[in-house]
Amino acid sequence: MDVINNKGLQDVAVVVTRYFGGKLLGAGGLIRAYSQAAAQGIDAAAVVKKVLHRELQVVIEYPLYGLLQKKIEELGLYLIGVDYTDVVEVHLLVQEPDKDVIIKTLVNLSNGKAEISEGGTVYLDFQP
Repeated sequence: MDVINNKGLQDVAVVVTRYFGGKLLGAGGLIRAYSQAAAQGIDAAAVVKKVLHRELQVVIEYPLYGLLQKKIEELGLYLIGVDYTDVVEVHLLVQEPDKDVIIKTLVNLSNGKAEISEGGTVYLDFQP
């Protein structure tokens, strides 16, 4: 656990398997061996931060689509897709903590004309 804490990790498990039993190393030696193996495993692994995202569906009229595209790019939102019918349906992924602020921003951008609905959630790799 000290190795995990010292690496600043959370929501992680480390498994170390020893194929030789016995008391030759003693308690302190076993702790050092397990700690060293855990540290080597963590150093060799890729550490990935996952961030919870919420899907948003934004329905707008065609004249507002250009403004929405610009705002999506400006905010760095993840665009899943766009459906063009009698209206434009834009499917986005936004970070869960930012969801309410983004919804308010999009509603203000459209002067209250955008219809926004929330979908499911998904974890995505964090891209700083």
